[in-house]
Amino acid sequence: MDKLYWQEYYKKHEAPIEPSHFARFVLERYVSTGDRLVEFGCGNGRDARFFGEHGVSVVAYDQASSEIDELSSRNKLENIKYEPGDFTSLADTDDGVDVVYSRFTLHSVDRQGQSRALAWAARNLVDGGRLCIEVRGKKNDLYGKGIPVDSEPDAFIYNDHYRRFLDKHKLDEEVASNGLTIVSSREETGYAPFDGEDNFFIRQISRK
Repeated sequence: MDKLYWQEYYKKHEAPIEPSHFARFVLERYVSTGDRLVEFGCGNGRDARFFGEHGVSVVAYDQASSEIDELSSRNKLENIKYEPGDFTSLADTDDGVDVVYSRFTLHSVDRQGQSRALAWAARNLVDGGRLCIEVRGKKNDLYGKGIPVDSEPDAFIYNDHYRRFLDKHKLDEEVASNGLTIVSSREETGYAPFDGEDNFFIRQISRK
């Protein structure tokens, strides 16, 4: 959703370019050199690049095709591939992946898209593979702001684009229903401080 919005956003080059706090957290605890990682919605590529620089084999998807083209043209690392595409409708892999990484992306798609993405992760992770999610939940200060989206509970149009706020317990239940084991799941501040603000976000790690 919001494909044109995000293409215009990334054209402005205003998004942070340093790796996110979540990427650093995941690399330290749940990713190893040589792992195969798929990123759902890579944006300006900052986390994909960070993982690739640490020896991780990365395939990073995003619907903002113009940004993907730019990332691909500037990419110097053979272990990173930037691919245009909807991460909620990916084809299955042949060999599986070790890590599926989703930061600030599940709240940008509708409920059905979320379900397809989580099912894809569960099918394509190898045994012992990790699903790493950071996402806006209902404790986030933006919850309830903007225009409610018809037939999509907890979704709003605010600042010209779509956000859907997840219920942590329902997310836990859905991930577990796909056969994954929750390693850690919390909704706290301190995960993604930005521009003087420190809001609530859900951070969930699960394992196949």
